[in-house]
Amino acid sequence: MITTDVKTLLEAYATLCLCEIMTERNPYGMISDMLRPQKRKQKKKRSWLVGVVCAYLSLLVVFSLLGDQGLLTSYHLWKEKQRLELLTELLIEENKQLKTDIYKFRHDDATIEAYARKNLKLKGDQEIQFVWR
Repeated sequence: MITTDVKTLLEAYATLCLCEIMTERNPYGMISDMLRPQKRKQKKKRSWLVGVVCAYLSLLVVFSLLGDQGLLTSYHLWKEKQRLELLTELLIEENKQLKTDIYKFRHDDATIEAYARKNLKLKGDQEIQFVWR
């Protein structure tokens, strides 16, 4: 059996301990002491998870810019496509011009004569050709 003096001493000690817990050192009491280690673990887990997510996203950005199928490669391929389309248009125009020239050479004698006079330096009947040096 505990005497009343001992009981009052224990109650006073418990009250004193409770008062110490509620002071400036620990304004939230015992409950926060029990929760603090868990919060720290959660913060560590969160910070670790945030770091992993940031690293993943940064690698994703780097590879999307510089990778084999990245934006820079796509840009260079787009520029090459534009150049080839322009070259195709020029070749189509040249092909049309050559087709008209072929038609003229096959069906128009004046075109053949003009070509012979200009490029082959030939002369017609009863013409005198002067060569300047």
